[in-house]
This record gives sequence, structure tokens and C-alpha cells, in this order.
Amino acid sequence: MSARGSTLAIPSSTIHAATNACRFSFIKQLWRKPKKGDSHLLAQFYREDSKLQQTVMRLLVIPANEQTGDEAKQLSQRMRKQQGNVMNLIIQIIQQAMPDTYDRRDFRAKYTEEVVTDNINGALWHAVECLSYGVEIAYHPAESVELQPLSTQVSSLIDVVRNCLRIHCHVKDLTQLPTQVLDLLKTFDETWARFEWTYASMMCPVLSVEQFDHQQETIVLFCEASQRALRKGWLSTEMFEYMDPVLMFAIPRLAIVTGLTIFPEGPLDLSRQPEDIPQCFRVFLKVLNKIKNLMDILTPEEQDRLEAALCSSEGLCTSNRASNGQLKAVTVVVKRKPRTHRLGAVSQQDDLEDECPKKESPTPPAPTKPVPRWEEPSAQELRAAFPSTDDLLQRLFVAVSGIADQMQSNFAGQLRAILQSVFTVCMPSDEEDEEPVVESTPVESNEQDCGDDCLSPRHSAASAAIAMSPTHTVQSESPRSSVSSFESPMHAASTGRPVWVPDHQCNTCLACQHTFTVIRRKHHCRSCGQVFCSRCSSQVVALPQLQYNRPVRVCDTCFTGATNLS
Repeated sequence: MSARGSTLAIPSSTIHAATNACRFSFIKQLWRKPKKGDSHLLAQFYREDSKLQQTVMRLLVIPANEQTGDEAKQLSQRMRKQQGNVMNLIIQIIQQAMPDTYDRRDFRAKYTEEVVTDNINGALWHAVECLSYGVEIAYHPAESVELQPLSTQVSSLIDVVRNCLRIHCHVKDLTQLPTQVLDLLKTFDETWARFEWTYASMMCPVLSVEQFDHQQETIVLFCEASQRALRKGWLSTEMFEYMDPVLMFAIPRLAIVTGLTIFPEGPLDLSRQPEDIPQCFRVFLKVLNKIKNLMDILTPEEQDRLEAALCSSEGLCTSNRASNGQLKAVTVVVKRKPRTHRLGAVSQQDDLEDECPKKESPTPPAPTKPVPRWEEPSAQELRAAFPSTDDLLQRLFVAVSGIADQMQSNFAGQLRAILQSVFTVCMPSDEEDEEPVVESTPVESNEQDCGDDCLSPRHSAASAAIAMSPTHTVQSESPRSSVSSFESPMHAASTGRPVWVPDHQCNTCLACQHTFTVIRRKHHCRSCGQVFCSRCSSQVVALPQLQYNRPVRVCDTCFTGATNLS
């Protein structure tokens, strides 16, 4: 990661070769101009880049005395948005042209959630323009000077890449671009990623390696606590699907109890050094130690009762309460004689007597006795310190809830990012929501007329493997099985619903091209049947024409189409 901040030396031969490959006559450029109906990436780039050029030209003709007016501000905002769209298309072109060698920008995992926005590339382009013209960033004058050479290289590369892609806008298969252009795109991708990391590290808080590891451990702990609550029935999948606000305080509470009792070797391992414990738990070490001592004396039934109460908004109903609503005071008995104090009011004379004790005749020293060592109270002694089990559970409920509420206040941003990952992992999968309509071709009827997709060797091989599997049945016994519950396309024909693309055939999101991981899960669009990530399929809409009367998950493109039709 440290190498991201160094300046990249761009060979001039690469730029010259790419420029020579883009030299065409004006007539050839007009002849190769994409048509209105072309929808491939280079055609989209050509149209969006043309809009950007028109906006820039309108900005340039505005007089100097009117550059602070409303029209100039609107044009500037439009230009920033169009710059982001153009750069996003360039990144998509690079990813499809070089699927194995492009920079995947794994360092974005260290960003906070406020950094990664939809127009992050537009903001970076604006920063490149400012730094290349010598503008200093506020509160970062030294870093601005260091970034100026790199921003100048990026600015020149953007112009060359835009010209080359406009010349080759007729190419539909991006892998067929000239070698010189591919080399230029690779150089630009590396330089752009280097500038992004350097600029983001300078302007925004970036997690260190230790902080990132602690965050991942905490995410795993929160996910395990949520999955355990789902299995126990304390939480439901509907709460995750509709993002019930109760989960915002229930999950941190459960994570504290789970980390102290179920997974004691995880991030809440209190035997670690303080610096090895995540920061969100580090400030509560003393209270966590006391909670762990009390949790160790609970029976499994009592712990289940406590965790069920932590998931509820009503809390723990107990009968051992004082008349004024406050909990009774409880003192833990230990094997050490406590120091006696005088109760009640103390007069000034008593204070003087305490500060200036009277002289007494010397007495022979008594034989010294060994000081008794501190011993941890046993389980029976801890139990005896509380009037009842309800009082013990109420004390634990208040302590755990207090820590969770303080975490919500003191580490709001960090906890929000953790809970966002937990919601992504625990969100009900497509197979739990609906019966999947996945493309499948029986072995004995491979030559049926079911479309071009059924004749694909890849699809027929996958269908044959599924049909020959011993677990393949028409109706699966387990509702959570995603392999044994494949349905024939006949159901899709009867309902009009599209055939779902099998999960094993998709490793990246169709919209953003991000690779699916444990956190970035696969989701099917109910309208087109393609596979997307949760961010690209976050919209819900009813599809009565497909017999979806309640709102279901759709991708952004289908949501726009459905909204326009309605």
C-alpha cells in the first residue's frame, strides 16, 4: 500500500504509439461514429463524452463577470456529474478489455463509508484538474505540492485516453482493441488507481492494517451473533429484510454476550493486550471483565433468557425492584476484611482528631501476620450477592445495554459500517424469498426447442450435472437448499417470469462488475433474472404482469423501466 504514493513514470513511447494508432481522417471518424441504437460500452462513452464537451464549451463562453451566477453553478455541477459518468464508463471499458490485469482497487476496503460514493471518480477528476493547475488543497499545502507531478500525468493521460476511445468507438468487442490502446488503458488504470489511493489517504481517514483486521473480526462476531439469534428464534428474517430498527441495538448487545461466552477467543478475548482488542470494545474493558465473571455463573437457560430479552425492545421483566423503580444495591462479599468507615455526619472536631491523632505510649510491636491474598469470589458467593436470579439478569441486561448504547454514540461511523456488512450477510437469500426459476435442461430432452440459451454447451453441461446429482428432486425437502430446488422452465412459461441465471455461472455483478465475496452476495432480479450485487439491486417494486403482487427485488435498470411504465 505504501507504494501507492510514489510517482509512476509513464513511458512516452506508450502515449506516442497510442496516439499514432488513433490518427484517422475526419471522414473515417464520421463514418465510424456510433449510431443512436448502439448500446455497447464504447458507444455509451462516445455519447456521454460528447455531452461533457458541450457542457465545457458552454462554460467557456460565459463572460468572466457572470461566472459566479446561477447558470455557471448549474453548468459546473452538471460537468462534475458528467465527468463522473465518463470516468465510470472508462473504468468499465478497462475492466472488460483487460479482465485479468486491471487494478481491482482492493484498498477501497480501508475507506470509510463516506468516501466511496457514486461520483467518487468525478470528485477525483476535479481534484486532478485543481492540482495540475497548481491549486493548493486547504490544510494540505505540502501534500498538494507532492501530488502535483502525478496529477499532471493523470490529466494528460485522461485527454489521450478520451481521444483514443472516441476514435475506436465503433469496436464492440473490447478485447479486439489495438495493442497500443490496450497498453495505454493499462497504464492509465495503474496511474488512476495510484492517484486515488494517494489522494484519499491524504484527504480522508483510512484504516490501518490493524484497524482493518479488528473491523473484520468484529464483523464476523456480529454476523455469528445474528445467525445464532436467527437459529434460536429471537430474531426473524423479516426483520433483516425490512431492516427493523430493533436490530440496530439488538445486534451489538448480542455480539457482546456472544463474544464473551460463545467465542471467547475472538475479538472479545479479554486475555489479549489492550491494543489487540478492537477500539470499540477497548474502552469498556473493566466493565466487560465484570460482565464475563457474572456470565460464567449463568446456566444455559438463564443465558438464553438474557439474550432473548436483549433482542426485545421491552427489556427484561423482573419482580425484584425497589419501590421507586431503582435496582436494589448489592454488595459482593469477598474474602478480605473491608475497611470500616463511620456513617452519618462527622463533626469538625472529629476531623481534626483524625488528621492530628493524639500521641500514645509506645507499645511493643505485635507479631506480623501474612496478608491474605486476594481471591476471586466463587460462583456461590457471586450468586449470594444478588437477592434473586431476576436481579442478576437485570444487572447484566443494564450493563450490556449500556455498553451497546455507548458504542452507538462514541463509534457511530464504525458501527454503521459493521452493521451494514451484517445486514448484507444476513439478508434473506433469493431462494428463501421465492421459489427460484433457474434455467435447467433435462438430460433426456436436450434437443427441445427452448431458446438459444438451452442450446449453449455451458448451460446443457450444467443442467446435465444437476440432473445426474443424487440430490436433484422436483421439490426439495429443505426450503434453504439452493442446489436441489431447481425448477423446470415450464413454471416460468406458465407465470411469464424470466428464467433465473444459475448462481454458479456468475462470479461478478452484471452492472458494476464487482466480484462476489462472502460479504458481497448474489441477488437475482425478479424482472430480468440476471445476477446483481445488493447495491445494484436495492430497489423493490411490484410486478403484477409477472404475478408479483407485492414489492420484490429488481435491478436498477428494470426499476427505471417499471417506474416509467407505471
